[in-house]
Amino acid sequence: MRDDEPASMPVDFPAGTRPSRKLDERIWARFPGVARITTAAVLALPRRSALRRRLVVYWVVRSWEIFNRRDVEIALAAQDPDVRIHYARDPEDRMPPDFAGEFHGHDGFRRGWAAWFEAFEDLRVEPEEVTDLGAGRLLIRMRSVGRGARSGALVEMGGYAVFTFRSGRLAEHLFFFDREQAERAAGLRR
Repeated sequence: MRDDEPASMPVDFPAGTRPSRKLDERIWARFPGVARITTAAVLALPRRSALRRRLVVYWVVRSWEIFNRRDVEIALAAQDPDVRIHYARDPEDRMPPDFAGEFHGHDGFRRGWAAWFEAFEDLRVEPEEVTDLGAGRLLIRMRSVGRGARSGALVEMGGYAVFTFRSGRLAEHLFFFDREQAERAAGLRR
């Protein structure tokens, strides 16, 4: 395989949500620049590097553990101050239309998280595969499970995220329910 081809890797995600921060997360919370520097260093490695592949999967696991724990403040340490978050409309209308749209900056990031956690009392997102697209971009296939806060109905669905990094921080999150939309956004389809 050439280094310019996307590198897909399975993600072995833990069954339970870790209740507290790991050592690296405590360091990131206290010294946010460390997370930025290490992320930039990992993304500077050749895409086929075994170290880069392991660390990208580690970062994806850690990111979704942080999300599942609802640790917004540590998540913000990884976000660019001007981060853009885009939620595509669900083509099967399983999600309310007001979930689709864009959020900007740290305040928008907080509002986006709050909307999901208000709608689902026990939302858990599990990454299943990450594709390293190069140029600081990742495509993540994930599965979400949760109970509706009002209805109590169990909801389980697949989805995709395209993450773009700038200077070691997440600059853009694009979320899709449809694989083709995600692959187009990732530049894998026309």
